[in-house]
Amino acid sequence: MLAFLCQNFTTMVLFTWMPTLLYRKFHLSLAMAGLTATIYVQSTSMIGSPLGGWLADTLRRRMPGGRMLVQAIAAGLEVPFVLTCALTGSWALLIASLSLWGIFKGFYEANIFASAFDVVPPEARGTATGFMNMVGWLAGAGTAPVVVGVLAGRIGLSRSVAATAAAYGAACILLLVAALVFARRDTQAMESLLASEASNTI
Repeated sequence: MLAFLCQNFTTMVLFTWMPTLLYRKFHLSLAMAGLTATIYVQSTSMIGSPLGGWLADTLRRRMPGGRMLVQAIAAGLEVPFVLTCALTGSWALLIASLSLWGIFKGFYEANIFASAFDVVPPEARGTATGFMNMVGWLAGAGTAPVVVGVLAGRIGLSRSVAATAAAYGAACILLLVAALVFARRDTQAMESLLASEASNTI
């Protein structure tokens, strides 16, 4: 849930402040700035999502935290592309970074709820999804535009957007801990509970 908060924080900056940054830095029209800030990331996310889902399912068969591990790697790999998008003055490098950002964003997003369901019993999954969405969108995405706006007035918009890459880094660390420390224990606990419930109904 905390990783989802961090991920949504930086992703929302892409949709709220990146168009303004491109408008100022590359002197685009408002329409082109908005299109450029979103079309490359969203288009390549469509490629990244099925690939990330397939990779996560493959790793899940090998280890309990496989899906979380894919998310962790994806969040970590997003960091340099956020920094590049925020700081570069090269149009070609910007487009390449937006596109690669989108691929790894898709890797992460394909597994948001699948990875949570690896450790959440079926009867609690609706509630878990509701809480994840509440925290991710209200506390994460809901605060990002304001935080970056305040920072931009002090350190500039480019540096403020670049600073949000730290949230992706935090998501990476949180998911690594979840995958490597807690996933096996929590998955086994859930599977034992399900097996117990199944035997009681026979």
